[in-house]
Amino acid sequence: RLADGGRIVLAPGDYDLTQESVATTDCGIGFTLTGPDDRSANLRGDLKVRKGQVWASVTYIAESQLSILPNGVVSNMTIRGGAKPVQFQGRMLGCLLTGMTGPTAILAMHEQGVQYELRDTVITNCRFSADCIAQPGRAEYARGPIVLGDYDACSDHDIGKKKIALSLVGCSVIDNVTETPASLPPGYTLFLIGGVFTTTVPYNGSVVAASRCRFVNNVGRSGVARLDGYQMNTTLHATNCLFVANRSSEDGQPLIWGWANLVNCTFSSNEVNGTGIVLAKGALMGEDKTCRIKNCVFSGNSTLAWAGQGGAIYLNSAAALVTHCVFTGNCSANTDVNNGGNAIGMESGNVRNCLFVGNGDRSRSPGKCGTVYMTGGTIENCTFANNEDGKCAGVSVNSANATVRNCVFYGANCPNAASELGKIMNDTTKAARFSNCCAPVEINSTCIVAAEPFVDAAHGDYRLQRGSPLIDAGGSRQDWMGNGRK
Repeated sequence: RLADGGRIVLAPGDYDLTQESVATTDCGIGFTLTGPDDRSANLRGDLKVRKGQVWASVTYIAESQLSILPNGVVSNMTIRGGAKPVQFQGRMLGCLLTGMTGPTAILAMHEQGVQYELRDTVITNCRFSADCIAQPGRAEYARGPIVLGDYDACSDHDIGKKKIALSLVGCSVIDNVTETPASLPPGYTLFLIGGVFTTTVPYNGSVVAASRCRFVNNVGRSGVARLDGYQMNTTLHATNCLFVANRSSEDGQPLIWGWANLVNCTFSSNEVNGTGIVLAKGALMGEDKTCRIKNCVFSGNSTLAWAGQGGAIYLNSAAALVTHCVFTGNCSANTDVNNGGNAIGMESGNVRNCLFVGNGDRSRSPGKCGTVYMTGGTIENCTFANNEDGKCAGVSVNSANATVRNCVFYGANCPNAASELGKIMNDTTKAARFSNCCAPVEINSTCIVAAEPFVDAAHGDYRLQRGSPLIDAGGSRQDWMGNGRK
C-alpha cells in the first residue's frame, strides 16, 4: 500500500491497467508514477488520474478511457491512437497526442472552480471522424482537436455557473483533419468550442487563454477556433501565437469566430471558404462585446467564397478595435462586385493605426471590393500603399455610416478603375465620408494632394519623408507605428 506522496517506477513493457488497482481505486492519496525517459512503458485500460497524482513518462494507448480529474497531472506522456478522447479537468504538461480518431483528442469537462492547463503539449496527425459529441437540446455537433464543454446527449446540464478557464501555453496543433460527418447535420469542425449549448442556460462566461501556441496546417469545416458570441459568452485571449496554412472547407466558417483579444499574433497563408479569417462578432442579446486585435500581422490569407468579405478580418461589432496591425498580400477572391474587402470587411467597429500593403489580386478579385469594404464603422490614421483590385484598391465605402479620416493612399493598381479617384473609393459620390486624408488625387477640400510621401516604399519603409506636409498634420497623437506626434 502506498503512503501519501509515494512513488512508483515502471520498467519498459506493457501494462494492463484493468489488472492494476492503483489505476482504478480512489485511494485518497497523492503519488507519482513514472516510466522510462523514452516512454517505453505502455499502458492500456481505463485510467483515472486523481487529485494529487502525477503520471509521467509513459505511453497510453487510447483504446480505453483516460480521465484527468481535477488537480490531476500527466507529464511527458504520449497518448496514441484510438477513438476515446481524453476527459480533461486537470493539467497536461509536455505531452504528445497523435493518431487520435475519435470526435476530439481532448474533451475539457466542466467542473466549477477548476483551472485547466495544457502546457508544451502537441496534438498532431489526428483525423477526427468518429461519432460527434452531441450538444444537449440542439441539432448541432462538435469535433476537433479540443472541445471545450460537458457534452452529453442524454441530459441537459444547468451549466450557467460552471465557467471554464482553459490555459494553453507553448502548445502546438499541427497537421490535423476534422471531417464533416456524412450521416449528421453539418457539424462544427472546430478546434475550440467556447462553452456548452443547453436548452436553458447557453451562456457560461468561459475564457480560453493561449500564449506562444502554434496552429499549423489544420483542416476542418470551421478552421481553428469557434467562440460563438451568440451562444456561449466565451472569450479567447491569444498572445504571441502563430496561425499558418490552416484551411476551412465546405461552407467555411472562419478560423476564429467570436469574441477574441489577439495580441502580437501572426496569421499567414490561411484559407477560408467563407467570411474572414477572424470574424469579430457582437450583439449578444442586443449587446456589443469587446474585441481587440493589436500588433498582429496578417499575411497571404484569403477567403474563397463568392461573397466572402474580409480576406483577413470581418468586423461586426461596434466595440471591436483593430489597431497597430500590418496587412499584406491578403485577398478576397470575390466575384460579387458589391461585396469584399481584400484585407478587412466591416459592418461596424474601428480600425486605427494600421498599415495595408500589397493586398488584393485583380485576377482573383475583379470587382470593386477594395482593400477594406465598409458598410459602417471608422478607419483612421491608416496607410494604404500599393494595393490592387479590379476597380478599387482603397476603401470601398458603401454607406453613410462609414467614416475614413487621417489616412494616406498611394500606389493603387486598378486597371479597370473609372478614374484616379475611383482607385481610392469605389463610389466617388461618397467622397464626403473621407476627411483629412492624403492621396495623389484630390478627394475633397479637407484632404491633401501629394506625390509619394514615404521614405522608401520599395524597400518597406513607410515613414513619412523629411519635410512632408503630412508630418504632425493628422488629428491623432500617434502615427501607425505608435510613435507620438507633436
